[in-house]
Amino acid sequence: MWINKHLHAFSIQKCLPFVCWLILLIPNIYTVCVSVDLFGYPLRKAIYFGVVVFFLLLPATVLRRRTYFLVEGIIGLLWMPIEMASLYLNRASVSIPFLKNCLETNRTEMMEVASSVWPLLSVFLILCAVYVISVSRMENTHFFRRTVNLAVWTCIPVLAVSGIITMLAIHPIRLSNGHFDVLMKENIKLVVLKFYKIYPYNIYCNVCGLMAENRRERDFNAELKDFSFGLEQKIDSLEEHYILVLGEAARYDRFSRNGYSRPTSPALDTISNLFSLSNIYSQANFTSLSIPLLLTRADVKRVEIAKREKTIVDAFAEAGFQTAWISNQANTIFENRIAEDDHIYSSDFYSPTSIQFDDRLISSLNTLSEEHPVRKTFYVLHLWGSHFRYNERYPSEFCVFKPAMQSSDGFSVCTAEKKEILDNSYDNTIVYTDYVLSQIINVLRKQNGACGMLYISDHGENLCDDERNLALHSSYEGTEQESHIPCFVWLSSSYCDSYPEKVAALTENVDSQVSSDVIFYSLADLGDLEAIVDSTKSIFSEKLRSQDEIYMLNGLGTLTRIK
Repeated sequence: MWINKHLHAFSIQKCLPFVCWLILLIPNIYTVCVSVDLFGYPLRKAIYFGVVVFFLLLPATVLRRRTYFLVEGIIGLLWMPIEMASLYLNRASVSIPFLKNCLETNRTEMMEVASSVWPLLSVFLILCAVYVISVSRMENTHFFRRTVNLAVWTCIPVLAVSGIITMLAIHPIRLSNGHFDVLMKENIKLVVLKFYKIYPYNIYCNVCGLMAENRRERDFNAELKDFSFGLEQKIDSLEEHYILVLGEAARYDRFSRNGYSRPTSPALDTISNLFSLSNIYSQANFTSLSIPLLLTRADVKRVEIAKREKTIVDAFAEAGFQTAWISNQANTIFENRIAEDDHIYSSDFYSPTSIQFDDRLISSLNTLSEEHPVRKTFYVLHLWGSHFRYNERYPSEFCVFKPAMQSSDGFSVCTAEKKEILDNSYDNTIVYTDYVLSQIINVLRKQNGACGMLYISDHGENLCDDERNLALHSSYEGTEQESHIPCFVWLSSSYCDSYPEKVAALTENVDSQVSSDVIFYSLADLGDLEAIVDSTKSIFSEKLRSQDEIYMLNGLGTLTRIK
């Protein structure tokens, strides 16, 4: 009896570490199964998993069991849901843009995501509980004998020396020219890059990169205080009211105004003086970068300009316009930067605990017009638009296409098998966007003078369109569905009478192939801010140049050629 009891205790102590290791390795096992970097390469998979296991076990040579698993648990379990989400959506490990999107998500989105994947979250919490219980019952002894520990640590310098020797053999000519230090830096960088693919080290590499990026952005923000476009205030007698509407995840091909077979934009279909640009493409498939590239003179090849210069909102303010930033989304670092310099910043209607539909922006717009009646205004409205979860983006009366997502549905509908529900729910968000835009136009119709609205989506959306079955946006591949976006321009009759040459040019340019880097200059041209207008990049200019090549920054932060 005594022997059986101790044998049972001994067997449990042997199993507990393997249970914990199995839980820690779940993201890595999933990576081997789905990662596009490893797909079709059995040897590469074996090497990847061997490296993962080596670095997982390395701390075990110096730490006692319980201490080791506490450390590994903090390092590995904390970020597991984010890594699994990246692998599920993009079939690749977390990137800096993906991590940034996750960390900037507001509480409303977090609750939506949590309610969408509650079975998976329940499994995750159960795994965490099993892990904690296993660690608490584990004996706090060393794993290996000293000789094994010594052998493991001896391998590290041996591998390093082997790597240097290999480098010397491969690059003898460059070394003979005295480039040893350059080659060392290049090879160290390559080694570091490998850790961007290995969980959990990839998370911490990306966290460091994101922190460095945010520090640079704060430094740039400090420098921006003295930035000026050199504009003089417009003192002419013309009354002007312009609105830029920033959509979210809307696709060009899902508006009936753009030829879609379903009646998704019945209001816009009948509105006069409305122009639809048929070939405009987003510069990034994630909001945190696409918005800065829309609002500044930056483009995909000069991204840093978005941090070094102010926005089109600041340009209008500098020209004497009353400006406002009205958002139904969480405030990013970039949007907060705008708010600091904006004349009026309105976000009181934003609630992190309940669903806020985009028509609430219209009441805020009316309030601004009534409480601050001035002759020149430029307002920006940032919509929820077609951001997932789609059923949370429109009131029930706009559920035109059925069957659609229900409150209990989540990411499980983002599959080819449920594409009908996915399409119907997404199309319902477009129907509601059509309504919101028509109401914004109605607000402008009540104003005197030259008025105009420019609507553009920040990026598009994947809806399991092909054999890749990609869903949502921020994909690491970058697709045309994410890049080809709707852009509508509405102009009042008074504007058409005041600027007939701009309207004529717009009419000619509606089919020109351009990227969203034209928006800054087009808005400046719309408001007749001539000093900062580049006529080759304005849809209101006869000198607009079509772009033969279109590029987009994907979810990895690298360029994808779209056209």
